[in-house]
Amino acid sequence: MRAKIGASTLEFDGFCREPRRRPAGWTLLAQCRRGVAAVEFALAMTPMLMIVFGFIATNLMFYTLSVMQNSSQYGTMMGATGQAKSNANGTISVANRTSTNIACSSGSPPVANGALTTAMVEYYACTGLPSWANFSVSTVEDCSVPKFSVTISVNASSAALADIFNFFTSQTLSASSVAVKQGTCP
Repeated sequence: MRAKIGASTLEFDGFCREPRRRPAGWTLLAQCRRGVAAVEFALAMTPMLMIVFGFIATNLMFYTLSVMQNSSQYGTMMGATGQAKSNANGTISVANRTSTNIACSSGSPPVANGALTTAMVEYYACTGLPSWANFSVSTVEDCSVPKFSVTISVNASSAALADIFNFFTSQTLSASSVAVKQGTCP
């Protein structure tokens, strides 16, 4: 449909529904308003989704850190009160006071000499940890102070799950608990 106004001709097309002069090339596309909302939505949602996934990754990391702290406190209390009498290296004694970097993930993890048992401190320290990351547990009994400590650590990028920008790649999350040893040291 055409209409003559003054010296220029206006044209209505079926797509834009707006009067336009007959420009050529990109100016024709720039004057058309059809699909603007979809383009604006795509441009706005890309950074918004990245922010949302960043929040999710950060929250998962803090959740994992909270669970690690609770598990290390539980393992420390079991070792300090004497309810768990051994670590992954055997019965806690003068010669055996530490265990280092025992791998665990959600419950009863495998160790070098077989599965952890309920008599081991690491078993209690690994209880309830999230299954999406691999944790390492270290225990130390120090009779000079008398104290018992449990440390749980994990790579932060595996704890975050959706580390989009690799913010947590070289970071390590660590939760440690120390309690006074109850009773006598071995």
